[in-house]
Amino acid sequence: MRKDSDPGRKRMILYIILQIVVITVGTIVLMLYLQYYQHIEFLTSDGDVSGWAGLIISTSIGIFISLAIMAYSDYYQDVLSEIAEETKDIALQQHRILQEQELLRQRRLKYAIYDIKNHFTTLLFTVGFVNRLVIEFNKKEDGKEEIIEKINEHMEKIKPAIEAIRSTLYFANDTLDPSLMEEINSVCKLIGESSTKEENGKLEFSYDDMKKKIYEVTGRLPVFENKPKN
Repeated sequence: MRKDSDPGRKRMILYIILQIVVITVGTIVLMLYLQYYQHIEFLTSDGDVSGWAGLIISTSIGIFISLAIMAYSDYYQDVLSEIAEETKDIALQQHRILQEQELLRQRRLKYAIYDIKNHFTTLLFTVGFVNRLVIEFNKKEDGKEEIIEKINEHMEKIKPAIEAIRSTLYFANDTLDPSLMEEINSVCKLIGESSTKEENGKLEFSYDDMKKKIYEVTGRLPVFENKPKN
């Protein structure tokens, strides 16, 4: 802000008043000198101002106007300089704010990618383990109830991981590509709706399809060198 504007204006006004006083006093002294020592009459017999008096007064007024214009010019030049400095400072501040916002966005993006990859890794491990249990179930003739319990136990771990991924997507919705977010949601829906199906005493589980989708979507995620800091 222009903290010195008011003091500067006061100084300018005092300067102009001083000019008026100096010019007025100087004009009176000059006229008295010319009248008493040079015997120049400043009033005619009719009481009008003579040519000499008009010339001196006009010259004094001209000098005053010139000095006043110079004073105003200097003052407003200072004001314009201060405005230019303020504009520059504001531009620098805006630039710093934009840099900080971009840095924050990048940090949020890194955290989101790191978190999504971790949860997809958990899902891949979980569905892979379920797939091994399904293969084991289809090979065995006994102990199938125990295998079903294990399958159900691991299927319960899928829902929390999917909810965590969707929560991260909501947190970082302004940093990720919309098409990538849509694909991630699509994979989450596929895995969330997956289940084992029994047909003719055999279990079916679409593990290969889920594995392929997980690899595809994680392959589209941006790669960062370092683990993000919270």
